[in-house]
Amino acid sequence: LETRLFARCSGAAEGASLVSGRPSVIKGTSEDLRVELIVDTAPETPALNVWTLQYYLQGSAQRSGYGEAAGYEIAPMPASFVGNTQLGKEALGYFTFEPSGAPAAGRWAIRVEPPKQKGYELTCLGFRRGTLPKATSCSLPLTEDALVLNLTSGASLAAGSAQAFGVRVRNPNKLVLTNENSWRILLLDGAGNTIDTNYGVQGAQLSTSYIEVPEDMQLGYSSGLSASLTLLVTISRDLHSGLVSRFTLEPPAGFTIEGNKTSAELPLATAPALEPGTGALSVPLSSESMLVKGRYAFQVQGSMSGAAAALGSGGGLWVFRAYQGEQVLYQQAVSGF
Repeated sequence: LETRLFARCSGAAEGASLVSGRPSVIKGTSEDLRVELIVDTAPETPALNVWTLQYYLQGSAQRSGYGEAAGYEIAPMPASFVGNTQLGKEALGYFTFEPSGAPAAGRWAIRVEPPKQKGYELTCLGFRRGTLPKATSCSLPLTEDALVLNLTSGASLAAGSAQAFGVRVRNPNKLVLTNENSWRILLLDGAGNTIDTNYGVQGAQLSTSYIEVPEDMQLGYSSGLSASLTLLVTISRDLHSGLVSRFTLEPPAGFTIEGNKTSAELPLATAPALEPGTGALSVPLSSESMLVKGRYAFQVQGSMSGAAAALGSGGGLWVFRAYQGEQVLYQQAVSGF
């Protein structure tokens, strides 16, 4: 159905009205009569997922036709966030997402929104573009609690391919409940229309610990698809026995850890080993020994795929965690880009 048949289209809330000045020519089958509307979809599939269509003749308050059609399932864009877990800490947090469809040619943007009124602060200082195109820029809207990454005309992302970028986040000095700690990430075209979204990206569970790691892996050597990397872990006060049960260092996809070495001063329970599934290096600590204040080195050697090597000398994004049992005490994303 050609849009010129309608004098105007008015959209408000959950409805849209199309008014025609030539109603006599609006006739035919469902294959002939088509109209396209741009809509903002719900963040998740509605419980009552039904669309309705009704029409009225001029001057009549009684509808002359009515129909219903089942809506489609709404699938959020796959996305995750790995941020620092320290209360009040400012550090890089990394978002990973997979666009379900590539945006059309032209300028487009990625918008990040923190949990509302929970005390998170975002800044473009130290922005890490990760896998995004080189010309990506970062900006902060003056009147909104959000951060926008602008991609220049011609930049593209492959549909279904994992993308990662890092932004600096200052955590609040108060605990945030899990069900209130959801971030939003939106993919927008040049006109501001939403292409893909996820309104439920789970934030990090905040706590206080006395552990800190740098934001970048330290490169020892790199030769072709092989590399040696070191991460220095700082313990700022003595931690009593049993408080930390293990450390883990998870490599990016495409990097395989083949060897490791840790500081001799670490009170190990057993030898470090790789976790099945993630390939993370797991370093179990003795439950009978104190973890003494100081700096400890974690060194890994390994090989990586060509795709991982193209991302940087460390193959992409690493994640360091400290656990007490199965509870995460500390977490920080570490760049290998």
